[in-house]
Amino acid sequence: MGKNPGVLAWNPRQNETSSLSSSEQHDASLISQLERANVELRVLFIDAEKACRDLAFDAAADALNRCMHKLREVQRVESLRLYPVLADQAGDSNSAATIAYLRLRAHTLARRFLRLCEELMVSCRAHSPRDEQFAEAGAALDDYVNAKELQLYQAYSFTQGSP
Repeated sequence: MGKNPGVLAWNPRQNETSSLSSSEQHDASLISQLERANVELRVLFIDAEKACRDLAFDAAADALNRCMHKLREVQRVESLRLYPVLADQAGDSNSAATIAYLRLRAHTLARRFLRLCEELMVSCRAHSPRDEQFAEAGAALDDYVNAKELQLYQAYSFTQGSP
């Protein structure tokens, strides 16, 4: 699976003010777009792993770099379109605190994955990646995606019936 410009329809060149003012509206297609982007993250990571097994270390490092950029793109879309709706729908301080905690947890898991990818890129460029590095980074990616999909995305889905 290569680059798919239609996965995330948000255009960073658009006027961010209008994006932010309309960001508190539920978008029924957002979760499916984010889930497709998460699949792309996993595919890019698998491509890096395969390239490394094929001893194409520069290609592996490039795939890891694309994966990291994709993750940052997903985080940006979530910040502009997912979290504002969740925050707006939090009816009380406990709900708001839970959303804030889940967001922080997702961010922490993303940072861990990014750090491991950076280390892997260095190892790939030095032609010395270890299988354990890929296993650890793959598990970190799974933790990150699963936390978002099982908690944040489900919470967003529940907002669609809310006023």
